[in-house]
Amino acid sequence: MATKRPRRPPPLAERTFNAHLGQLKRHVEVNGVGGVRALYKRAQDELTAQLLAVGPHSKRVEPVTMRAMLSQVDSSLAVFGKGLKRHLADTSATAARLGARQGVDEFKILAKHFTGTTPVVALDRGALFEGLVHGVDSSLLRRYERQSQRWTLGAIDSIEKSLATSVMTGRPLEDTINLVMAEGGIADQERWRAERVVRTENAYAHGHAKQEAITRTAKDSPTLMKRLIATFDDRTGDDSFLLHGQTIPVGAPFTWKHKVGGAWVVDEYMHPPNRPNDREVVVPWDPTWDESEEERPLTRAELQAAPPTRWRKKDGVKIPSGHVPGESYDPAIRKEKKELVKEALAEANKVEDEWAQMVAEDEAAAEDEEE
Repeated sequence: MATKRPRRPPPLAERTFNAHLGQLKRHVEVNGVGGVRALYKRAQDELTAQLLAVGPHSKRVEPVTMRAMLSQVDSSLAVFGKGLKRHLADTSATAARLGARQGVDEFKILAKHFTGTTPVVALDRGALFEGLVHGVDSSLLRRYERQSQRWTLGAIDSIEKSLATSVMTGRPLEDTINLVMAEGGIADQERWRAERVVRTENAYAHGHAKQEAITRTAKDSPTLMKRLIATFDDRTGDDSFLLHGQTIPVGAPFTWKHKVGGAWVVDEYMHPPNRPNDREVVVPWDPTWDESEEERPLTRAELQAAPPTRWRKKDGVKIPSGHVPGESYDPAIRKEKKELVKEALAEANKVEDEWAQMVAEDEAAAEDEEE
């Protein structure tokens, strides 16, 4: 009798489990497993409650997506305490096995209706809000808790747990805002405060994930750096005009100079946002890449001629002392960047010389063949 071959999972299922297990493996390697099971359990309870509300067999894409996410959560909870390290040692094999076992129908429906959609449970962002990422503020609320007169530590704890569960389960934005309003004691007429918190904190979690991704890429490209890019319209703050195009080593913090109590001070942060409603983003940058008009730093003349915004009624941004377009305010960071640029250009010139030599040798060989 022929041996029954194991069932192969749908490509989307295998890809999704592989992406999720990759997150779990990176988190465990750096931060350990402490607190992760509790986070998954809350996500499991939330997804189950959402599915009960819409019906267990709905074929609409939203509940199908939730069932696909729940299958990832269920599988992750199942492997905790049962050879977790062994399961994570080969995430591709584990993903193929789990993808064939869990949620096959859901992934077939998703693949049919949304080609390329990958409903991966966002452990990286959930773990951040849960306070499970070592050496990183769990939220901007936490970072500025001492300056805030509105948020108690208890409220911040509750809000962070709600944000963690929301990003893990894809909870709708409006539902998350309602939770933040309840936990922060925000009145209906101040709903905008809760919305600002949710949008800014989601941007913070996205920025952290982007920083981690660029850091991993830089391991294979040692001269890779990061650059801050601002959005320009009538809502752009003067700090964004000044910071736009600042380019630094991946492991260094961005620095910004601003006034506090009438005096200029320098603060630092690893990635945006560094304040509420901050719309800056980070992109990777290499010294050998062409400079684009959209990403280059603004010159001093452009800063002085910057048009008015809703925050500033006159032309021109006030430029603090020591400002050099595109550069950090920290001399040590500027020095490190200068060395990376020099290294990158030297390597590029070496590659160009080797290529030119190969072309010359090929041309010489062709001429010899003709003779």
